[in-house]
Amino acid sequence: MTQKEEATPATGAAKNTQTIITADDSSADAVNFDSQLYKRAKTKPTPMRDEAYCGLIGEAVEIAIPETEACPEALLCQMLVAIGNIIGRGPYFNQGDYHRAVTNVVLVGDTSAGRKGTSMRVVRSLLEEIDPEWNVSRVKKGIQTGEALITLIRDDKVKVDKKGEEYVIEGVDDKRMLILEEEFARLLGVGQRKGNPLNAVIREVFDSPRRLESQSKIDPETATDPHVSLIAHVTPIELLALLNKVDVGNGFINRLMFIESRETQRLPFAKVPNWQEHLDLVRNLREAIQFARQVNEVTWRADGAKAWCHWYNHRIIPGGSIGSILGRAEAHILRIALIFALLDCREQVTEAHFNAALAIWDYAAQTARRVFGNTTGDKLADKIFAYVQRHGEVTRWQLSAEALAGNTPKIDLDLALSLLVENNMMRVRTEKRDGDKPTEIISVISGNN
Repeated sequence: MTQKEEATPATGAAKNTQTIITADDSSADAVNFDSQLYKRAKTKPTPMRDEAYCGLIGEAVEIAIPETEACPEALLCQMLVAIGNIIGRGPYFNQGDYHRAVTNVVLVGDTSAGRKGTSMRVVRSLLEEIDPEWNVSRVKKGIQTGEALITLIRDDKVKVDKKGEEYVIEGVDDKRMLILEEEFARLLGVGQRKGNPLNAVIREVFDSPRRLESQSKIDPETATDPHVSLIAHVTPIELLALLNKVDVGNGFINRLMFIESRETQRLPFAKVPNWQEHLDLVRNLREAIQFARQVNEVTWRADGAKAWCHWYNHRIIPGGSIGSILGRAEAHILRIALIFALLDCREQVTEAHFNAALAIWDYAAQTARRVFGNTTGDKLADKIFAYVQRHGEVTRWQLSAEALAGNTPKIDLDLALSLLVENNMMRVRTEKRDGDKPTEIISVISGNN
C-alpha cells in the first residue's frame, strides 16, 4: 500500500441514497424516548460531517451503507476503536501525555431501533477478514471485576511450591484486549459494587499505564504494557438512570465517547456486507495495520499543527456536569487523529486527519448534550438553570417570584446562583432599567444552551 498524498473523505459515506427516516416522518415517533427522562431536541441529531469518513475506514462505511440499516456513525466509531486495538500499543502521540491508539466508545440508542447490534455485526464481519485471530481471541465479553480484566492480560507469575522450588504460571503474551459490552448498564452496575474496582481499572487503562496491578490480597496479578479498549451499547434511559449513581467528576465518564446510534434508513432485505467482494480494501487495511505496528512516535505535519492550534486556542469549555463529561476532548481528538494517520500510512497527522477526528468529537459532544443535558447536581441550581434556559434571560425578581414561587430563602438562592456562575454556566449582571434601582439580570453563558 503506498502512502497517500492526502486523506480524503470517502465520497457519499455519510450521504445515504436509501429512504431516510426524518424527524417529520410519522415513523420517527416510534424511536422517541420518554421526554421526561431523555431531554433531547425534537429533531434528530445533525449527522456526522463528511470529513469524518476519512481514508480506508470511510471507504468501509461507504461499502456497508447500501446493504445495512446500521447507523453510519456507529459503524465508523466502532471500526476506529477496534482497529486501534488491533494496531496495538506501539505508536504514540507525545503531547501533554503519551496518547496511544486507545479509544472507548459507548453507542447510545433505543432498543432495536438504534441498530446498535446490527452495526457491531457488520464491524465484526470486517474484523474477521482483517485479523481473524484477534477477532476470536482478543475480544472479551462479560467481564465482572477489575481483577478479571487484569487476569485476561496477566504477566507470567513465579510461585514457590511446598518443596520450596520455583515454578512459572504462564501469562498472556498478547496484551491487546477489546472489551465488548453490549449491555453497558450491566458493566456500570457491577462496577459500582463495593470492593469491585472494574470502573477504576477501565479508567486506568485508558491512560495506557506501564503496569496494572490487581488489589487481590490472596493472589495478586500484574499486566505489563496493557492495550485495552472498550465498545459498549446502552439505551438512553438505562444510561441516565445509572449515571445518577456515578460521579461524573471521577474521570470514568469522560474517558468514554458517547455516540448516538439511530435509524437512518429502512431496507427490507438488509444484510451483512460480503467483504470477500472487497478484497482490495481488506488488503489495504492489513497493510496499513502492519505499517502502524512499525511506527513509534507520531507528530504533526505543519497544516495539521496549524488546525489543531486554532481549535485549541478557540475552543469553548462548558461548565457544569457536561463540562466534566466532555472534559477530555483533547485526548479523544488526538487519539482518533493518530489512528486516521496510521491507516493512511503516515507518521504525521495532517489537517485532514485532524478534521476527521474533530468531526467525530463534535458528534460525540452533541450526543452527550442531547442525552445528559447540563446539571450541577444541586436541585435548586439545576431548577434555576432550566428556567433561565427556557426564558433566555430573567431578572432576579422573576426568578424568585415565578420560578421559585417566592418560597426560596435569599441565602439559598445566592448559593445556587454562585454555583452556576462558578461552573461557567450562567452570568449575573447588574443594570438600570427605566430609571429604576439597579436590577440583577441572569442569563445562560453561550455554549451551555
